[in-house]
Amino acid sequence: MVEWNLVQLPQIEIAAIDNGLAFPFKHPDSWRAYPYHWAWLAQAKVPFSQEIRELVLPQLSDMNFVQDLCDDLYVLFKVSSLDDLYVLFKVSSQDDLYVLFKVSSQDDLYVLFSSQDDLYVLFKQDKGFDRHLFEKQMSVMRGQILNLTQALKDGRSPVQLVQMPAVIVER
Repeated sequence: MVEWNLVQLPQIEIAAIDNGLAFPFKHPDSWRAYPYHWAWLAQAKVPFSQEIRELVLPQLSDMNFVQDLCDDLYVLFKVSSLDDLYVLFKVSSQDDLYVLFKVSSQDDLYVLFSSQDDLYVLFKQDKGFDRHLFEKQMSVMRGQILNLTQALKDGRSPVQLVQMPAVIVER
């Protein structure tokens, strides 16, 4: 028998944002407050760490990586059913482990994937998917990646990053 008072329960962090905010199809027409006012936090003024720069810069500087990322997002955005609720949990910050759950109408929870192939099977049939809108979203994201790459190279902070001019990079 397990003594539950001796077991350390995992910490699960949940965040949600809709596709339109996470992947906008255009830059905002004017400056707006960021969710949770993160830009006003003291930490936002601290330049990105050397560890983050060394981890992220090589990948973002590789245009093949950026295109593969866009291709993967294309697969992810083709959701199978808008009537179902899907929840993505970050299970472990150390291992960067994510798990996607489907909540059924019977309030049951199903683990749906552990691999990209499983995701593809799940997400490939959204009837509302718009390829043209997706390409606009990716153009904005490529511009954001370009700005992030430059900010990391220059040793800038997150606040300085969001103050950079908006860029659109079309394929």
